Amino acid sequence: MIITIMITTIMTIMPMIITIMTIMPMIITIMTPMLMTITIMTIMLMIITIMTTKPMIITIMTTKPMVIIKIINIMAQMLINVMEINQQTKFTDFQFK
Repeated sequence: MIITIMITTIMTIMPMIITIMTIMPMIITIMTPMLMTITIMTIMLMIITIMTTKPMIITIMTTKPMVIIKIINIMAQMLINVMEINQQTKFTDFQFK
């Protein structure tokens, strides 16, 4: 039972990690150093919270997989929003020159 839960968590987290790995260089190029530090801090906080709430996550995963999917969607939406904002600011900078 525990092994299956572990496998499912890995299966669900792996694609997320892969997407983060692929998006990361893009984010780094887009973001200003200040934004980078903020994102690193938030990621660190997220990791810490995940570490502390691991049993909770496992129970949620076994009972409500949809909740996890929703959370991932929200996170992705936030990322997209940040990227869009950055693109807009870049565009305005370009206009001013």
